[in-house]
Amino acid sequence: MKVTKKDAVALDKAAIGVSLLCVVHCLSIPFILALGPALNLWFWGSEGFHAALLAVVLPLSLVAFWRGYRTHRNARLWTPGLMGLGIVTVTAILEHFLIGPGTAAVMTSGGGLFLIAAHLMNLKDQRACCSP
Repeated sequence: MKVTKKDAVALDKAAIGVSLLCVVHCLSIPFILALGPALNLWFWGSEGFHAALLAVVLPLSLVAFWRGYRTHRNARLWTPGLMGLGIVTVTAILEHFLIGPGTAAVMTSGGGLFLIAAHLMNLKDQRACCSP
């Protein structure tokens, strides 16, 4: 199946949006916790939110990276991309057993920033390779 530039760009933009949502979520947790325990019961403050977000981030990012790579053949996006996916995956798992919400927020935010960087690199490489 031929990957169109429009499809690849749309995937990266969607993945950047989801990664930004992840960062905003993690940075807002201290404020939600400060407002009271009742707010923390809301889905935004639950551990389940990370699992749900991961279920979107992982496949979306992998498809966007693969499609972009097939177009521009520049492997440099895989390092920050896989680091980001690894960090958010490990954090989602460790959050249930070993680490608290503060540590999880910091780790997930860092992973999200790696993902955003990788998607921006992917977009830039696609523009450079595929522009007339």
